[in-house]
Amino acid sequence: MTRTPSVVAVHEAGHAVGNVIHGVAFKGVRVHRNRRTGHTYGTYRQLDYGTESTELLYSRAVSALAGPYAEAKYSHRSRALVLLAGGGAGDYKQCELIVSALAWRLGNSEMWWGNGGTDSYREFESPREVVEYEVDCMTRKFVGDQWRSIIDVANAVDAVGFLSAAQVREIVASSA
Repeated sequence: MTRTPSVVAVHEAGHAVGNVIHGVAFKGVRVHRNRRTGHTYGTYRQLDYGTESTELLYSRAVSALAGPYAEAKYSHRSRALVLLAGGGAGDYKQCELIVSALAWRLGNSEMWWGNGGTDSYREFESPREVVEYEVDCMTRKFVGDQWRSIIDVANAVDAVGFLSAAQVREIVASSA
């Protein structure tokens, strides 16, 4: 019998799978149910939130948005609605900080200013637009590529309530 995971479980699983695939340290993923109201909410704990490398920042941005993007795909709602008015508002704020750091790096780089680098970004007004576009494309591709793993993790966390990072890694490895 195939279980249908909750939307919250899919959202939290998107973060967890993003962290596993991108090598971002995290403790685990949890889905809570309020017995009185029946509402479900999730928590996800990420460790070592630093700004080491540009590649790591992109990975963190994708992991932050993978939850709301997975939720939007699963619930057939728009990503904008989930990010701005739904469970993804906090994730969006987290991603905005990362995007700002990446845009600052790009805006101060030789890629943007030197040797015709702006030709590559001709259709964009600013480094921020470039980074937002790249993160959006990377996250949509990631959620599509990892959809089976996201659903498997969502089913597992919905069934037991908590999965450690090691358990998420095992599920992702078996889903591949």
